Amino acid sequence: MCTAVSYHTKDHYFGRNLDFECSYGESVTITPRRFLFSLPEGAEFRTKYAMIGMAHVAEGTPLYYDVVNEKGLAMAGLLFAGNAVYQKRQEGKAALDFGAMRNRSRGKGAFGADCSDR
Repeated sequence: MCTAVSYHTKDHYFGRNLDFECSYGESVTITPRRFLFSLPEGAEFRTKYAMIGMAHVAEGTPLYYDVVNEKGLAMAGLLFAGNAVYQKRQEGKAALDFGAMRNRSRGKGAFGADCSDR
C-alpha cells in the first residue's frame, strides 16, 4: 500500500512512498507545456503546464506515480490493493485503462515489470 502526506505551514510540503517489491522502470520525468497525451482508446489532450514527477514511460507516454505542475498542483496515484473501488466504464467517455497501458509496456506485469522472480 502506498502512503502520501501533505504538510501545511507558510509553505506546503508534499510527499509519498512507493511500496512496490521491484522497480517498474520509473524515473524522474519532465513533461513540457502543451505535451500531447494519447490515451489507449484514441482520446488525446494537451497539457497546459509543464510537470515533473516519477513516472514509467510507455511508448512516449508518461504514466505518473506522482507529479507536480509548474503552478504547484500536485497529485499522487496511490495503490490501495483490496480496498479500491472502480466504477464501470461509461460508453462514449474516455477513461484511463491501465490494463491497456500494461499491454503497451511490452506485455509484462504492471507497467512493464516482471516481479515474479523476486
